[in-house]
Amino acid sequence: MNPQELSTAYGRTLVQQHLSQFDLVFSAGPYCRTAFHLRRLFNQDEAFPFDWWLTPASSVAQMLHPDYRFSLNPGDVHLTHAAQAVFNSRDLILHVHDFERTAGGDISFAQLDDQLAAINSKYNFLFERLRKRLLQAKYCLVIFEGFMPAMSLETYRQRTACPPLSYPNLPTALASELAVLLREAYGVEPSIVCFGLGAPAIERQPDLLKITAPMLRSSCDDPSEPWQTPWASYDTLTTMLCAAFDSDVAAKDQEGGGTNQPNMIE
Repeated sequence: MNPQELSTAYGRTLVQQHLSQFDLVFSAGPYCRTAFHLRRLFNQDEAFPFDWWLTPASSVAQMLHPDYRFSLNPGDVHLTHAAQAVFNSRDLILHVHDFERTAGGDISFAQLDDQLAAINSKYNFLFERLRKRLLQAKYCLVIFEGFMPAMSLETYRQRTACPPLSYPNLPTALASELAVLLREAYGVEPSIVCFGLGAPAIERQPDLLKITAPMLRSSCDDPSEPWQTPWASYDTLTTMLCAAFDSDVAAKDQEGGGTNQPNMIE
């Protein structure tokens, strides 16, 4: 598979065929870029909770517990980054898209109770959808992105006495914790992947597949939509992901242990 093909419908069809064993593919953040490219490459139109936030990997693991409920109160939200983002001290995430904005573009806490009621309703619906899909799935593919540090939350973390935040690059121990949770709580076999930028490499760790590719530019990159960049890197990373699973399946077939199970992370 050629990364350039992924800008075409044909190439995206190849991705879906290569990874067709997965009943569920979803973004675990930490940015909206991850969800944008997964929807593009996997022809998905369903939204999931981590699509719009800046989310530490440690928060993802906590929020995927079956008994978790999204419930923000006025004391949980704090304006930050010159009123361009909201720090959620309950879940340790950063909201950029969920709150109303003034005509000048700043986030507004006007009618905050009404805003929080709508946000709580939206995300409880999305979490219920994700839990339902996990329970229905036999195999799931979970994609984290470690392209760049998230906006610093350290000042607000200290002010609210929150514990340290863990952003991708995803720690192996946290990936293993998440894998155990998904198996035990939902009965699904997860393949957890972290994309990064750097020299091309595929690194297998317990319960985690780390894939890196160079920063690549393409004609699809739009300066007015920087959160989508870099398209070509995402296409290369996805091509490498398909190749990694293909090579593992071929190796197992040669050993006489062929299986339809897609989780080849060791």
